[in-house]
Amino acid sequence: SQQRLTEMQTTRWEKQQPMGIGWKTLEIGDSQCVYHGGADPGYVSYLIAEPKQRLGVVLMTNAAPSPERIEALGNDIMLELLTT
Repeated sequence: SQQRLTEMQTTRWEKQQPMGIGWKTLEIGDSQCVYHGGADPGYVSYLIAEPKQRLGVVLMTNAAPSPERIEALGNDIMLELLTT
């Protein structure tokens, strides 16, 4: 049924953070960015984009740093791009 399809597609995020189809949103300065990251043992990836300004940062590594460090680095690079 349509109700069941809608229920299955409803995103739930325990941190009360806006999210849709796997993309999370983040405000950096006055810009609304979207981002997504992932990790498997030994690999980490992260993508952040600011669609209105057509900017994006993609980080991929096989050096196995923590996903949080890669996310912070990507956000720092995006902030630099948005403010220069």
